[in-house]
Amino acid sequence: MSSSHGCGRVPYRIEGSTEQLVQTVLQVVKGHISDGEWADLKARMPTSLSAVLR
Repeated sequence: MSSSHGCGRVPYRIEGSTEQLVQTVLQVVKGHISDGEWADLKARMPTSLSAVLR
């Protein structure tokens, strides 16, 4: 695995927009952490990222 932190290409096609992908990933993360951890995570996100969350 590369240490480029997400700079590589995905070996398959992703359907939908980048915002949809971000929302999906963050919803999965939210399902695996407590409400307090989620609040802490959202508080540390850039405003542009937290704004796409529903």
